[in-house]
Amino acid sequence: MTGRNEGRTLRTVEDAQGEICYELVRKKVKNVNLRVRPDGSVTVSANPRVSLRFTDEFVRSKAGFIRAARQRYAERAEQRREYERRQQELREQRLAAGEPVQECTREEFLARMQELSRRWYPPFRELGVPWPQIRIRKMTSRWGSCHTARGIITYSTMLAERPEKAAEYVVVHEFAHFLVPNHSARFYETVASVMPDWRERKELLRQWGP
Repeated sequence: MTGRNEGRTLRTVEDAQGEICYELVRKKVKNVNLRVRPDGSVTVSANPRVSLRFTDEFVRSKAGFIRAARQRYAERAEQRREYERRQQELREQRLAAGEPVQECTREEFLARMQELSRRWYPPFRELGVPWPQIRIRKMTSRWGSCHTARGIITYSTMLAERPEKAAEYVVVHEFAHFLVPNHSARFYETVASVMPDWRERKELLRQWGP
């Protein structure tokens, strides 16, 4: 034990691979609960009647889970740092090439994607596609997503720094999924019927891709 503060106790247990520090929080709960936070800290909630010996053994029994969770969080943090590093490189490359680099708030970006969506919606409206709800979200592995059953299109905030022609391709791509849910030949025929130069736009998107 290394510290105490209003029902909170810092404790340390050991196993064959080393030490694990955890914060024990006394609460009126039925079960002993363990949580690993993104910063790697471990919190255990337990009823005041549960002994310290039991909570220590509980944490020790979860050592593999705790270390695996810490590893996952560490990898995600490294991925975020790498993503931010690449984003900075892209900004510098675009500036060096004379490309415009847009800086905008979430509200401004949402308004921009709503406008692009309205611009490319008419041909899909004629094909029977209802106007969807437009959302934005931070996504690092995809440019957009389409929830056809709920009528929602979500765009990645990464598009805020991509050329408009590339963003327009994503708009048409997601609208086309209301008609064809997969990426079959029929899907790309639908995309081509609205945007004949979609291949060039897709390549432009890939050039600035994650």
